[in-house]
This record gives sequence, structure tokens and C-alpha cells, in this order.
Amino acid sequence: MKITFQNVRSINDEKTKFLVKTLKDYDLLCLSELNKVYDFNKPNINDNEFQYHTDLTTSRIGVMACNTLKLKFMGIGISLTQERVQVDKSVIQSNIYKIIENKRSIYIENVYCVPDASNENISKLIEHLVTQSKKYKYYLVGGDFNINWKEFKNRKLFDNLPLSQIVKEYTRVQKYNKTTIDKTTKIKTIQPRVSKSLIDLVFVSTALKPFVRGVVVDLLLDKFDHKSVTVDLDFPEAKRSRVIRVPLNPLQRKSPTEEQSEKIKNELKDLKPSSLDSFFGGVRSILDKFIPTNPRNTSINKTIFRTPLPKEVVVEVKKKKKLSKCSRSSKNNWKQYKLQRNKVTD
Repeated sequence: MKITFQNVRSINDEKTKFLVKTLKDYDLLCLSELNKVYDFNKPNINDNEFQYHTDLTTSRIGVMACNTLKLKFMGIGISLTQERVQVDKSVIQSNIYKIIENKRSIYIENVYCVPDASNENISKLIEHLVTQSKKYKYYLVGGDFNINWKEFKNRKLFDNLPLSQIVKEYTRVQKYNKTTIDKTTKIKTIQPRVSKSLIDLVFVSTALKPFVRGVVVDLLLDKFDHKSVTVDLDFPEAKRSRVIRVPLNPLQRKSPTEEQSEKIKNELKDLKPSSLDSFFGGVRSILDKFIPTNPRNTSINKTIFRTPLPKEVVVEVKKKKKLSKCSRSSKNNWKQYKLQRNKVTD
């Protein structure tokens, strides 16, 4: 299963048509920075080729998924605002989705964070991710965080996050020209520069990390100024545990075959006498706890069994009880109690 995170930097028909073609190679596209409410279900855009999910209250994020994927929109993850120069006061938004793959539920959170988000709001985002990581076992969160992971001061903000960041390559590479003017000659010189940053991040939970087969960073389209981040997840089929049902009624249980009996006898022959003594001692101590002193009725599978004890056995049980009270006082008393206990259980 391939999950791709892509910043589209304002969506339009041309970009959407390209993404529809791209979706044939991926299972889920998590989009960020749409910047407007866009109808992905137009007749000329989506001819029932994919499913699109988003929160109707935001125009920042959304996901495109292939029709075969079992995807469910779980709701808004987090939505934070702050005072800004821009009209849009929203700074951090995220949506949570659920995918069922090989009987496992994977929770995916698509995040977008503006570059001028305050440290207070970033701290709130991290607190939210910590809460979600405790709530979901298989949890993956990714998107455009606009936080350069290569800078130590930014990475330090995520120290308390119990998730692993798995993207290592730069996700945004910008080419620009820097103009400098010599103070003495007044000559202008233009120098080409390249700015690199790792701002598209993906975090995975400890339980999900073993299923990550690889992470690919690639530029899908020249018009995207962010590279895409694709996480390849491989979920093997869950193993079914074998359940052996044994009837409670001893009369209904199957007796071992001759081959099984011979195998058990041979295994017992190989055991040392000391091992056998400790084994039978353990069995006797277990039986000792369940030996009744009076006749009683036992119901097993709605069948009633009468379990009367002969008088001579009741006498031996009473002797054992008397000896158990003083058995810990000396070794001799303990040996006498042990002999009496074995006599009763045997």
C-alpha cells in the first residue's frame, strides 16, 4: 500500500487531471495547501475513477484514494487559528482517515501548517499528536509542516513525541538569484543560489514502523514546488490462531491413540528421575487443592456427576489437614505431611 503526501500549492483542473493519472500508481494521495474549495467530483475530472474525502469547513487539505481502498473519514484532527496579516486566520489544520488493510486498522492524519505558525500553536499540534499516538496503535501522520527538520532547534520541539520521523531527503529545493552590489565599483553581480529544506514530514508509531518497506521522495510535477513523499507499507495477512476445544466432561473427551500413547511413554522414559519427581509433585499439589472432603454434586456440560468419598479417604484427608498446620515447624513434620498428601492424592 502506497501513501503519498503532496503539497499542491493551489489546486486547479490541470493539476487535478495529473493527480488522477498519478493515482494509478498509488493507493492514497494526501493533499495540502489546496487554498480554495475545489470540486474534485466534476464530470470531466472524476468519472468514478477515485474517491475524494475532505472536511467541508476547510479548503486546506483533502485526500484522493483509489476506489478499491477501504477508506473512512474519521473527522477533524486539529484546527488552530491566530492573528495574521492574511485574511485566512487558520494556521494548522488536519484530518484523520481510517484504512482497513488485512484486518488491521491504520489511522492516517493529513496535516498542513502555515510558515508563520506561532510556537504556541506548534506546541499544541505536538500535544495533539502525542494524544493520537496513544489512542491509535497503527498511526501515521504526514504533510507540509513548514518546519525545517534539518535545523536542530526545530527538531528539538518534537523531542517528547513518541513517533519516528522517517523522511531523510530534502523535500523542497528552490533555485534563485542573489544580487550583490560592490560598494566601491557599484557593479552588480548576480549569483545563482539553491535553497534546500526538509519541511514535508512523516511520523509513524512504533507498532507501524516495522511495516514501512520504504520512503521515496520525488518531484511528481514541475509545477509543484514541493517534492512528494511516498510511504510504502507492507501488511502481511494476520495469522489465525488455532483453537483446540476440549469438552469439560471427561467422558466426552477423546482418548489418545496408540501412537500418541507410545510417544508420551518414550518422552517420559528420557526424563531424569528428579524431573519426574518435581513434575508429579506439582501435579499432586494441584490435585490437593481440589480434593473435596464431603460428597457433592458436580455439573459439567449440564450432566450431573455424584462424587461421594469413601469413609477411609475422608479419614486420610482429615489426617492430612492436621499435619499441614504443623508442617512448617520442622523438616520431619514436613516429610510426614508430604507422605500423607501423596497418599491422599494418589
